[in-house]
Amino acid sequence: VMHNYFGTSTVVKGILNIALTEPKRNIDFIRQDIINKNASPKPVAITEYNIGSGSVDRATSYVNGMQATVLICEMIKNNFGLGARWLLITGEGGMFYDGSNTNYLYHPHPDFYYLHFLPKFYGDHAISTASTDRDILSYASVYSSGEIGVIIVNKGDAEQVISVDMKSIGVGQNYYIYSFIGGTDNGDFSQNVYINGYGPSANHWGPIDGLSDLPADSYPIENEIKIVSPGRSVQMVMIEGGNNYVSVEDKANSELAHSFALYQNYPNPFNPSTLISYQLPSSDFVTLKVYDVLGKEVKMLVNERQHAGNHSVQFDASSLPNGVYFYKIEAGTYCDTRKLLLLK
Repeated sequence: VMHNYFGTSTVVKGILNIALTEPKRNIDFIRQDIINKNASPKPVAITEYNIGSGSVDRATSYVNGMQATVLICEMIKNNFGLGARWLLITGEGGMFYDGSNTNYLYHPHPDFYYLHFLPKFYGDHAISTASTDRDILSYASVYSSGEIGVIIVNKGDAEQVISVDMKSIGVGQNYYIYSFIGGTDNGDFSQNVYINGYGPSANHWGPIDGLSDLPADSYPIENEIKIVSPGRSVQMVMIEGGNNYVSVEDKANSELAHSFALYQNYPNPFNPSTLISYQLPSSDFVTLKVYDVLGKEVKMLVNERQHAGNHSVQFDASSLPNGVYFYKIEAGTYCDTRKLLLLK
């Protein structure tokens, strides 16, 4: 039995790196200690764990949710028998608020939302993963029913587009994503969490209202699985099982050098302006429009014939309220839509 509050780093990457390395170091020590004392092997339990930043605002930030995600995945990877969260509720610093402000009494902090969704995306058997980028952590599992769960943690500041190579595992027709990001408050340690663009309701730190009905983002697999991972974010992905085999290497060998593409805006979330980029393989008439969540057009960004190549346009949302918006491009027969989040 062990306790660990996983370090006292005050920077985001330090907090996440501790979660990545410390569980293995701990369990290796315990297993060796069992051998040294000629004792019988037993399951190893962490009966008390949490963030160790030494600050309430860090413990109640979305970074604690990111760290909790990494810790649970690393505990599974290193074959821990138990991981028990501490504290669930205490004063202002627990997973649930129990301080003096009655408006927030028993409301969950951001780490609750990560740990609410994580069990839904971890299947019956863990499978090995590898990342080619040191800022991207990846974990995966398969379900007895055939689906594949993938957890992606982006420790870095920059958005990345991640290609998921399933190697020899067959997939179905679609994949589904819940993406978790922090807000723009409190510097590096936002007290809020946004899930697929849905943010806190009144007196809450996350989208608690309608949480069980929060829709996943859905994408067709076709011949690739690509995931946009904002800086300092977590994506929980469910991939349908099936008999299609998607290989990044095969796709790279056969893909045309130029094609239509609509890229994720940067920065995202943004305030009040953001850059939208896209690629055209040939000259075409292009329209690029922004819509609100009700489908009402709020801005025409492009409405002209453009030459082949890469293009960018600035979207200024100074006059618009906070919320989720969508931008849609049409060029010839090509049409694509992406989501963007305005946080003032």
